[in-house]
Amino acid sequence: MPTEQRRRWRRIPITATLLSAVLITPHAAPAWADEVETGAGSYTTTLPSGESGPGDMDGAPVEPTVTEDLDQPPTTNDWWSSLIFPRYSDNPYGENLFAHPLSFHPSEDGLEIGYSSEPEIVADGLKYEFGHSPDLTLGVQGLQSPDTRVADYSDWTVTPQWSDGQRTLRATIGQGLPFAYADLDGGAAEVTFAAEPDIWHDEAPSSVPPSTATTTPCSPRPRPPGRSPEPCCAPRTSPRAMSRWRC
Repeated sequence: MPTEQRRRWRRIPITATLLSAVLITPHAAPAWADEVETGAGSYTTTLPSGESGPGDMDGAPVEPTVTEDLDQPPTTNDWWSSLIFPRYSDNPYGENLFAHPLSFHPSEDGLEIGYSSEPEIVADGLKYEFGHSPDLTLGVQGLQSPDTRVADYSDWTVTPQWSDGQRTLRATIGQGLPFAYADLDGGAAEVTFAAEPDIWHDEAPSSVPPSTATTTPCSPRPRPPGRSPEPCCAPRTSPRAMSRWRC
């Protein structure tokens, strides 16, 4: 038999032996001290060695910023995650939140609310985006909250809270909602506008001073002959929205 052919035949048993060793050698999966079996899988309640938990942009560890009465597990990777895991160490309130059609920004003064209809050209003209541009800020008179904390959340909404121990603001915002619903305690509601607003309806309860903002009257809607003109604004029938009106 030629030498070259004998060499080829000699390599085959060696390769087969190594392959058998690879196939037979068991592969042990890492086992964690607090591993919990569930169905066909498992999870661990302790952080694996060498891994790190949530952190900010500087790599510093962060704890979930939640209220004491939150009875849900802290969640991650959502459109409002900067509320529960602060992204920057010098901003304890949160970043821009886009819950279309509205945009929001939590700040020390409360909750900024905006509706961006004009795109901005960014990244040296390489792309455009609809950024946050506040139209108004919702707060409580005298509120001096040191941070924003998550008080509740659902699949589509989140409720951040501002509190200084005497005054509290909780505002529920969500994807697809054209409004923000707020509960407050310890002070009067305060709304600050980015520009002078046009007030198209003002009917406050007797216990609330009338608005001092400039009002712009609206014209009645035309009706068929023989019928009285319809006011341009009529109250909604929702019991939760006594001061919400439609045109």
